[in-house]
Amino acid sequence: MSCPCCRPGGDSSDGEEEEEEEEDVGLLDMSAMKDRVQYLVDSGISQIPAAFIRPVDERPLGVKGFDRIPVVDMSEVDGKGRERIRAEVGKACEEWGFFQVVNHGVKKSVLDVMRKDGRAFFQQPMEQKLKYSCTPGVIASEGYGSKMLTKDEQLLDWRDYYDLHTLPMDSVVKYSDQMKWLAEKILELISESLGLPGTYLKEALGEVSQNVSVNYYPVCPQPDLTLGLQAHSDLGAITILMQADIPGLQVKKDDSWIAVEPVEDALVVNLGDMMEVDQQQQQPLRFLLLDASAFVRFAFYNFVVLFLSNNVFVHSTDMEINRRQIARWSRQVLTNGRYKSVEHRAVVNSERDRLSIATFLDPAKDRTLSPAKALVDDKHPLLYRDVLFSEFISAWYSKGPDGKRNIDNLILPL
Repeated sequence: MSCPCCRPGGDSSDGEEEEEEEEDVGLLDMSAMKDRVQYLVDSGISQIPAAFIRPVDERPLGVKGFDRIPVVDMSEVDGKGRERIRAEVGKACEEWGFFQVVNHGVKKSVLDVMRKDGRAFFQQPMEQKLKYSCTPGVIASEGYGSKMLTKDEQLLDWRDYYDLHTLPMDSVVKYSDQMKWLAEKILELISESLGLPGTYLKEALGEVSQNVSVNYYPVCPQPDLTLGLQAHSDLGAITILMQADIPGLQVKKDDSWIAVEPVEDALVVNLGDMMEVDQQQQQPLRFLLLDASAFVRFAFYNFVVLFLSNNVFVHSTDMEINRRQIARWSRQVLTNGRYKSVEHRAVVNSERDRLSIATFLDPAKDRTLSPAKALVDDKHPLLYRDVLFSEFISAWYSKGPDGKRNIDNLILPL
């Protein structure tokens, strides 16, 4: 699988300078090898390094058995089946935030070629893969890498990945086009399930950014001690995942981790942080698109009012801690889990490697996330500041996902 537009280097009129540059790249590659999980496995380790060992409460223990998250058959989505499909999508968003789609219209040949090319990349010699390495220290850098966050001290995931933003490969172009088409179709259904025009979400999102992440999970000698991908919720609007036939995806529901059973040729859909719905006010549902902060402002305010009305006292010295806890808890109290992004993770095993491919649709990085005007008034004042999506991303990648959210830095002083 070649990526000509990602190849390092360029034309040089001086052969000696070009040779020196190639030698420098080679030295850099040798140093970067140690950061790749696949390199550790190929070296024959029997115990995983300490940087991969999760705290006991984060390890993949006590997981419920396989459960089939909602499966939506999209047959006749533009015909007589639309009303049924719209209702099933709405229910899945409300109860799970995750669902699988079958008969989705994406050609099987496109899925097969993308899966084949993705695996072929990781089967290349390490020196070849390292030519496409991510830029160290750059947030969400395109290319081949293993570390998700930019901070120096972090627990690592048992995963290597290849993130593609510019879509250089023919198979990725076709795959990405199909994913965008499907995502827009699903956004229509979500809009309609909320009683909104089918084009509402697409128009509100504007020109989305889209990237494809090919995730490779090598076999692990101690899978009970680590995670392939730490618990998190996605930052953007919507994610479409092509998972392998080998189980690995887990979704958190009702405070329990549930292993998701793969369905042949199905695609997994999940909502991102920018897709939150509130129905507390006695008025038509309003979608808090591109505005996780507005939702929490509203939720936090009402939660505090509820506490005060029941004579619950919060000591001023504990206000900062309790304010952050309330900001997290209130979402669940007020929405009862309706239309929310959901925490999920990936586990690994000691017998077979695993490959999955995720497509993310996000708002533009230069887009300002502002509160929904309908939810801000004298009784519901601003509790969170506006933020550029790029700042939201930066905080996530520098501080870590912290499970479900990374919104504490948006809280305004009381």
